[in-house]
Amino acid sequence: MNPQTPVRTVPVRPAGVGLVQPADPVRQTDPGGIDEHTGHRTGSRADPAIRGRLLIADRVVEKIAAEAVRDIESVGGLWHRFPGRARSAGNDHPPRVSARVGRGTARISMSLSIRYPARIMEICVGVRTRVTGHVADLAGLRVTRLDIDVSALDLGSDPGARVR
Repeated sequence: MNPQTPVRTVPVRPAGVGLVQPADPVRQTDPGGIDEHTGHRTGSRADPAIRGRLLIADRVVEKIAAEAVRDIESVGGLWHRFPGRARSAGNDHPPRVSARVGRGTARISMSLSIRYPARIMEICVGVRTRVTGHVADLAGLRVTRLDIDVSALDLGSDPGARVR
């Protein structure tokens, strides 16, 4: 060290004592309270890049779609007795649903049964409207594709019984 160089001394303080931190410009615009335990602001909305992101799983969208359809009167679920042959399970079971979620959108396909006699096209339009509305409201996703497969007709009686 050169003897002619002046030496500056800095007082040492314990961490966090007497230090003033600059205000966060993002949080200044939205007033909020301060949590007593953590000392962090509450109720403020930060930029999405700061606060993180929300991921909705495919299974969540599948459940939302299945529950949306359960309230429609003529629509029911399916069960397979033999491979390749679907049979109606009535309104007790939800329809089979699969979904793919990506970038704020969802692609859904579902297999269901419809009680006979019913207008299949009208019921499918109702299913489409209800499912897209529920997924948008509850998950915040736009449904870009909804495939509806009517795999069985529910005759309202035991399918094994013969009508004379």
